[in-house]
Amino acid sequence: MNPLQKVDPNPANPKGKAFWTGVGLVFSSFGVFLVYLVIPFLSVSFEAKASIAIAAWIFSWGLSLVGTLLTGKEGYRYLKQLVRDRIRKS
Repeated sequence: MNPLQKVDPNPANPKGKAFWTGVGLVFSSFGVFLVYLVIPFLSVSFEAKASIAIAAWIFSWGLSLVGTLLTGKEGYRYLKQLVRDRIRKS
């Protein structure tokens, strides 16, 4: 980005079903971490608990990956601009 180029102080809100579906998938991937709180209390073997934890980890990262791919460059630029604005205000 050219340092002399003016940046819009209010970034345009990304639109589209793919973007918002991607955001939803990323947020839901964090919800999978609640499974880790339940795993120790399951009445199954240690090997089964480890398998469940690994499956939840893979599922969570898979949701994050697909969500990130759906948000695309438009979402990345939007979030980057929001973070920069927050840093400048503080």
